[in-house]
Amino acid sequence: MEDGKKNTIYLLDDDPLILGRLGYILEDHGYATEVYTDPTEFLQLQAPLSESCLLVDFQMPKMDGIQVQNFVRDRNWNLPMIFMSAYGTVPVVATAMKQGGVDFIQKPLIKAQVLSAVDRALHISRERHLARTEAENAREMLGSLTEREFDVLDLLVRGLLNKQIAVGLGIGERTVKVHRSRILTKLGVNAVPLLVPIVMAAGLKPEKIR
Repeated sequence: MEDGKKNTIYLLDDDPLILGRLGYILEDHGYATEVYTDPTEFLQLQAPLSESCLLVDFQMPKMDGIQVQNFVRDRNWNLPMIFMSAYGTVPVVATAMKQGGVDFIQKPLIKAQVLSAVDRALHISRERHLARTEAENAREMLGSLTEREFDVLDLLVRGLLNKQIAVGLGIGERTVKVHRSRILTKLGVNAVPLLVPIVMAAGLKPEKIR
């Protein structure tokens, strides 16, 4: 990310004083913020920015943090959540983390804890964004293969030799070599072992990509 307003941090709390404190801390450290006091307003968000996170009050009158988390998860948003609460009991913290929270901050807010939690959440967001981008690219490349090339790829990543693939598919070994060459070219690699990470990035298992 570039310097300056490098990330947008979403803030959701029914207490304006808490939101003001968070906004001051985060904006003073170069973050942009989007503030919500009503969960229903936040739920109208079309989609968060690619690298961001959400600080959300664990207990709100209209909707609690767990319900917000369920909403985010159902929409497959890349939005790591940091829960906040004045009641940092073991059951509360355990519930928050079990539901997918990446951190828990107890009120009153401490600046160092807020910044540390946000830094960790953004790191997770970046990793997720990178993984999703790699998966999309891998699926796009695999989609460029013909049916026969995909058949050959299936056996290549299982470790079969050209001769074995030829027998298995009922084609000539020379034809297998032609398909293998085209597969390597289309997937942008120069060796068969490098096909495996592409297959895995696409969410497929090398032992069974069909």
